[in-house]
Amino acid sequence: MKNFWANGNSNPTSGSLFNKKSSISPAATPPGTTTPPPKAASSARMPGLSLSTPAPLDPTSVKVPFDHDYACGVFVGAFAIPTMTVTLDVVEVTDPTTKRVERTENWLRTNDMLAILTREYGKAQQKLAALPPGAAKDRDDATRRLTEVRDQVVCVLHSRRAYHRVKEAGIRVLIEI
Repeated sequence: MKNFWANGNSNPTSGSLFNKKSSISPAATPPGTTTPPPKAASSARMPGLSLSTPAPLDPTSVKVPFDHDYACGVFVGAFAIPTMTVTLDVVEVTDPTTKRVERTENWLRTNDMLAILTREYGKAQQKLAALPPGAAKDRDDATRRLTEVRDQVVCVLHSRRAYHRVKEAGIRVLIEI
């Protein structure tokens, strides 16, 4: 800070340094010293950053408990959870720290809409895989049905806010609507 009196000013409160808009007063800050910058308010945010957005995580280090919605999303290819393996019969969730595997069998036994659509997706997948290579028309129909069912599963996951929970947990989303 410049020495105010060295410039020949007789009134320390005159001039642009000590105008009415300034929060600095000669009594609070002696010449030749500086004040520390004011602390940022707790509500101040940097552009582009949100306090509620978690830092990106290593997908293999995310510990995910068994969740029916997550398992359906992984099964249809909507979510990428490397620690979760899903088939029509079994869901296996691996703890990334202990490498312990939690196995849940018959996970699609419920009769809610998401379970029904996920079972339908699995049947459509099996039908497509069983088609002979030369059945182009049947293959197109089976692929179309598979896509329709997958889109319905994604809609149900959105309505259950599974996408919101997945993003908060730092899990990668593969299919958005």
